[in-house]
Amino acid sequence: KSIISFNPKVFQRAQELDEYYAKNKQFMGKLHCVPMLIKDNIDIAGMPTTGSIKALRNSVPQKNALVIDRLNREGAIFLAKASLS
Repeated sequence: KSIISFNPKVFQRAQELDEYYAKNKQFMGKLHCVPMLIKDNIDIAGMPTTGSIKALRNSVPQKNALVIDRLNREGAIFLAKASLS
């Protein structure tokens, strides 16, 4: 029960990074294609952020937290949201 929700766009993101590399012959950033699990108290647009509270299971933010935007720019791939406990 360590995974709260899976990222439905993970394969799309991986494809975008593959295409970027094929076109530019360089990595997007220092974390190009590095898979990550994000704790469930950090907002990722389109994925529920519950903070391990069942009542918030339908709370879906419209924008990313700053740290997620920064990791995206470096080429990270977010696989899922992990439980806080």
